[in-house]
Amino acid sequence: MKIGIYNANLHTMGGGEKHIGVVAEFLSKNHEVEFICSEDVDKDVLCNKLNLDLSSVTIRPMGLEHDHEKYSEISAEYDFFINCTYLSTLKSQCKKSAMLIWFPRIWNRKFPAWVKYFTYNILNKTLFRFTNDTGIHFINRFYQSQHNFVLDREYISTYDMFIANSRYTQKWIKKEFGVDSEILYPPIDVDEFLPGKKENIILSVGRFFVHSHNKKQLEMIQIFKELYDKNPEAKKYEYHLCGSVHHDELSAEYLKRCEEEAVGYPIFIHENIAFSDLKDIYSKAKIFWHASGFGENPRKFPDRFEHFGMTTVESMAAGAVPVVIAQGGQVEIVEDGKNGFLWNSKSELINKTAKLIANEELVRELSKKAILSSKKYSKANMHLQLKSILLKLNINL
Repeated sequence: MKIGIYNANLHTMGGGEKHIGVVAEFLSKNHEVEFICSEDVDKDVLCNKLNLDLSSVTIRPMGLEHDHEKYSEISAEYDFFINCTYLSTLKSQCKKSAMLIWFPRIWNRKFPAWVKYFTYNILNKTLFRFTNDTGIHFINRFYQSQHNFVLDREYISTYDMFIANSRYTQKWIKKEFGVDSEILYPPIDVDEFLPGKKENIILSVGRFFVHSHNKKQLEMIQIFKELYDKNPEAKKYEYHLCGSVHHDELSAEYLKRCEEEAVGYPIFIHENIAFSDLKDIYSKAKIFWHASGFGENPRKFPDRFEHFGMTTVESMAAGAVPVVIAQGGQVEIVEDGKNGFLWNSKSELINKTAKLIANEELVRELSKKAILSSKKYSKANMHLQLKSILLKLNINL
């Protein structure tokens, strides 16, 4: 089969790109696979950074903005089309299509549920049929200005299947789109992240950026400083933050703020770190912190929380004990007190981290359980999930 995978943001080389990269790698064993993206991407750099083998995959940069209509036309050229562009509303013209959703576009929370029901089910399905072009244009402009996207939802019916990256995402797909979805957990290179000789290191991994589900590095730096100042045992620890930097001025400024906040403390920021160096730090770290969504409203802004938590699983595979926020996809990975700790407040994060720092035996016990738990998200298990999902579309692998 000729398979087209639309990821306009392939150049960002983040967690979503790793997820779909493994899908492309797997499909390319028996099919002709092509990435369709906006910017040109150096395939060698992409493979090296995300630990992929895309030697049989081609990359087709279009030089077009996100969801340009040309992408829709191009979809008709393939036997199977996968749209995995974040927040895409692109209509597929392919005879067989799937949308892999990192997280759905969220309805504006200014409006109560009954308004959403009325506008979508009454106006969109009934009244619009009898409204002249001027009226449609006015209503369309109104809803777009409110970011409701009522009139943009026609694209949903052009896909045969929706795929979610977690139960958390699946729940919101059903709530926002009214459709069921299959779960395809992101693949983790669990065999690449091995525990080494542990050192007194707390680690966080994630891109430095200020948009959407910001990783809250600035807040975690401030919390580490408080832990360090108040707990004598914490003075034996270092805090390391690893991640690429988003390509925009605001994200560069955010990184600078983090660097300034870290001055005077054993806090080390590793920007755009190589995969080999990242594995080394994972292997040494005893504790892993993650705080995406901290301070946010989970009902109004569910997209600001971690949709799954790939770095959490990577840390667990390397034997670091996860101490992560009890929101989003993190609660699917970490069981509080069994293979790590969950927290909801700054004081909880500090207290549970202090508990680990003071108890080496507890660290070793939870570390072993974290390693075992991480195996669930291996590439091999993702391949089995993918086979099962695609068979439902009568696509044989």
